[in-house]
Amino acid sequence: MELIRTAAAREHKEREDDMMQNVWTLLWSLGLFLCTSAAVYAAADARVDRSGVYVWAFLGICAVIVVAQLYPILRDALRGSEAEEMERKTIHT
Repeated sequence: MELIRTAAAREHKEREDDMMQNVWTLLWSLGLFLCTSAAVYAAADARVDRSGVYVWAFLGICAVIVVAQLYPILRDALRGSEAEEMERKTIHT
């Protein structure tokens, strides 16, 4: 019984570490993107055109695609942590 608890605890710790690594990677990527996008706004005044609406529409579509890709990952991660919590409660009782 102790072996099952130890293996389950080790697996839970590994999943938790993997999830934290993914969160840090996402935060670093987001920070890098936000820091580098300032140059785009600085250069935007260099020329005048009327494509602003099209650019924002394109970026909106890109954002929808990104959210659609990330939603299942985050949903499964949250459901997985809930399932692990229930499993841990079942093992300890």
